[in-house]
Amino acid sequence: MADSSLPSPKYTIWQAINACLSLSARAIEEVRALAARPPVPGRPGKDGLSAEDFDIEYDGQRTFTFKLERGDVKKQWKFVIPFLLDAGVYREGQAYEKGDTVTFGGSMFVAQEDTSDKPETSKAWRLGAKKGRDGKDGHVRGPQGPVKLGS
Repeated sequence: MADSSLPSPKYTIWQAINACLSLSARAIEEVRALAARPPVPGRPGKDGLSAEDFDIEYDGQRTFTFKLERGDVKKQWKFVIPFLLDAGVYREGQAYEKGDTVTFGGSMFVAQEDTSDKPETSKAWRLGAKKGRDGKDGHVRGPQGPVKLGS
């Protein structure tokens, strides 16, 4: 049953991901444009900021880290794009983040929170796709006819 107290999503997950990537690309364009300008003057007796003081790191998964560094002053902000990420087959003891998907026992599970618990035994996982059953007598009808499953 759906929770009626939650607002309806305004966008699909793919629209949200596309918007995040577009904003990230726009931020990079702005930084490049700023790099072409002279530094912004600082307070009297202080240097201003330039594009050389700004950096963006991408972890190759879901997180962008925006960094601003000038001398001893360092600021950073993390931006995590909320989408499902295929983490492969579940491995016991491995830490998984909210939004990771794993296969376990032929089914796919989605992490609802950061966890290292085993799917099917923890509320931290939600079943995303249940394993299907084999065909009658272990045979599945394929495009070329019946195929024997197992040994």
